[in-house]
Amino acid sequence: MHSNRVALTSLAFACFALASVLSTQACGSDGGADIFCREQPGECAGEIGGECQSTDDCFDGTCCPDKNCGDGMCTYFCDDDFDCPETMGCEHGFCFFLCERDEDCGPGQSCEHGKTICEYEGGD
Repeated sequence: MHSNRVALTSLAFACFALASVLSTQACGSDGGADIFCREQPGECAGEIGGECQSTDDCFDGTCCPDKNCGDGMCTYFCDDDFDCPETMGCEHGFCFFLCERDEDCGPGQSCEHGKTICEYEGGD
């Protein structure tokens, strides 16, 4: 009985440690999505901010299919900014990279909603 408890405790600790490592890697080193993907989404396939056609294409999060996401961008669902990594804000139920000017955003995007988030042109 004692050896079973030790084995279960060890297994639980290993699972917790693995989950901690994976969540840190998924969010990038600054606790948010990789800021490189804000400016170069074409080089970030599968990463947050990268292009996708379905959620299966994303390593983490979900594929946002609407015009604001360029018809396919890996991101997260959200209800407010607190649901997003610190480098992103919530709009239209999805997380978008934060910006202060159009030059902060990737090709085909502009800094929208009072100069706060990068959205693809053609969205609302």
